[in-house]
Amino acid sequence: MMPFSEEKEPFIIGQDDRVTAVYKPCGWHSVCQKKSDHSIVSWLYDQGIPRLRESQMDQELGLIYRLDQMTSGILLFAANPQSLEELRQAQKELAIVKRYILISTFSECELLGSLPGTLKEKQSCLIEELFSKREAYIESYFRPYGPKGASVSCIAAEFASKSKKPITKEIYVSKFIAAYRMIEESNARLRLPNEAVCLEVEIRKGFRHQIRAHCAWIGLPILGDMLYGGQGSNRLWLEAFSVCLPQADRCRNEWKLYNGIQDIAQVSSE
Repeated sequence: MMPFSEEKEPFIIGQDDRVTAVYKPCGWHSVCQKKSDHSIVSWLYDQGIPRLRESQMDQELGLIYRLDQMTSGILLFAANPQSLEELRQAQKELAIVKRYILISTFSECELLGSLPGTLKEKQSCLIEELFSKREAYIESYFRPYGPKGASVSCIAAEFASKSKKPITKEIYVSKFIAAYRMIEESNARLRLPNEAVCLEVEIRKGFRHQIRAHCAWIGLPILGDMLYGGQGSNRLWLEAFSVCLPQADRCRNEWKLYNGIQDIAQVSSE
């Protein structure tokens, strides 16, 4: 499978003694919000996989984590109650590693409600680090922002005491691993802006909209992410392409759709 496939329907990537791995297309909910929603949980239930339907661990069929509606990528479902308990504990211990590919563009906008309003001064340093094959980290507390808390804002550790509204109890970290500047031919084929940049990001403990907010905070909002100041597009260019689990006997340690940013580079050069 190539990055940002136009696949519109979910499919089962594979399964072992611990999990069933499912591809979630852009636009599908992880879990139903209302009856009319397309959700991976309801789709998977309809597939009639005996071990998931019969175990009935919970209403979410043992879903380990969620993805935003407009984010595509890998979801994992525990195969049995023991695996569900073990993997949720592994999440708490930061032992489950998720990697994402995203396409961003440069922006001068601030992330409203954040303290400070922007980390744009870190943007050039972060990009330079990534192009030099060195990792970079963005971390913050979060708090809901906007009507009905539809978005989140980022609160730097040194500003935590100055926030007038409640913030998360913990700091959340996004690890930026690599960057690739898209070439014009690829941009035209994928209908991307000329100055688009591809980033690979890793998280171990995720908060709602974490990567989206962190990217916007450093002046690199994700393409198609209108909520966080991104340029308009036909989709949100964010995909969870790899999930690495704690090692276990007879079970796969990693589930992935492709190899990461090097596959974006390969597509761009073809």
